[in-house]
Amino acid sequence: MIVCKDIGRSLTRGFNVGADAEHITLGAAISASGHAYSPIFVLPGAQAKYRVLNDGRTEMPDDYLPRGALIFYRTPAGVDSEIMLDWARSYLKETEELRRTGKTMVIFDGYASHLSLRVLNLFRDACVIVYALPSHSSHLTQPLDVTVFGPMKERAKKTVSTDINNPLNAASKFTVYTACEVICTAYNLAMTPSNIKAGFQKTGIYPLNPDVFSDKTFGVSAVYNSDPTAPIADPWVNVHTRFFE
Repeated sequence: MIVCKDIGRSLTRGFNVGADAEHITLGAAISASGHAYSPIFVLPGAQAKYRVLNDGRTEMPDDYLPRGALIFYRTPAGVDSEIMLDWARSYLKETEELRRTGKTMVIFDGYASHLSLRVLNLFRDACVIVYALPSHSSHLTQPLDVTVFGPMKERAKKTVSTDINNPLNAASKFTVYTACEVICTAYNLAMTPSNIKAGFQKTGIYPLNPDVFSDKTFGVSAVYNSDPTAPIADPWVNVHTRFFE
């Protein structure tokens, strides 16, 4: 934060995302061994973008993304079943040697496009076990959300804040090229073997730890009662009668 002593207030500029802003989607996959598989990047637009630099070289947003990333263009820039199918094929190719020694398991967050019938059939035929995490639980149960995406987002926010508060960038636009560079830097710093392994450990997936969560972790919220002496009602008692009778 930059503070001006003369006027006694911060000069640091914030930034807002407008309704017409374009989005970039990142899909990542990791293993308990600390390995990161080829990520998905979905950029806005119907086809690949490029720009010609002053020296005549042609540059694409892809040049700023991690090496080996699967890059797609789509409007809106989200993962659909076709993109997910391409990732599944990439995963099978990357794990071909590993799967010769036995089955592998892919744990999804339950998003609809992840669980399309074609993706599930492809994994079934390759003897890959598929498991979908319970809905609305990824902040606790998904290794990426627990130990990787948090540091990544913080790094990206700091980079963007530094960029927009640099006087030399006052006339510059925050383009898709800038965004890809920011995301790539944050991704590479956060996607480390230690962060990945910590995610599997904290979620109890590996080493397997069924006691990492208690019933209270996912318990139903108690009904609020303004009278502390009154008994707490169980919200599930005779619940069927309230809905079906």
